Amino acid sequence: MELELAGGTPKNPVAIEGTSYPERKRNASGHEHEYPAVRLRMADPPTFSGRSIKELQTFDTEWRIRHEANGDIDPKEWPIRIRYTATYLKGAAATA
Repeated sequence: MELELAGGTPKNPVAIEGTSYPERKRNASGHEHEYPAVRLRMADPPTFSGRSIKELQTFDTEWRIRHEANGDIDPKEWPIRIRYTATYLKGAAATA
């Protein structure tokens, strides 16, 4: 197994009918735990059209959670995040 992990060919490959052993395998990655393999997918964010205070509160709460989930925010990123969030404004809220 060590030979195979180093990129070599195993000494006793197992033959499986209908398949062929690969000529060359990629080396094992050294970054096993550097990046998370799974990231939670959040539901689509709410929109805000300016119809009610409850709609505004939901919009505000959901977007706060989204922005806080991404960790500390570099002040340079604020304009990008504000513009992205603004794309979820609809109707009167979008034109104001």
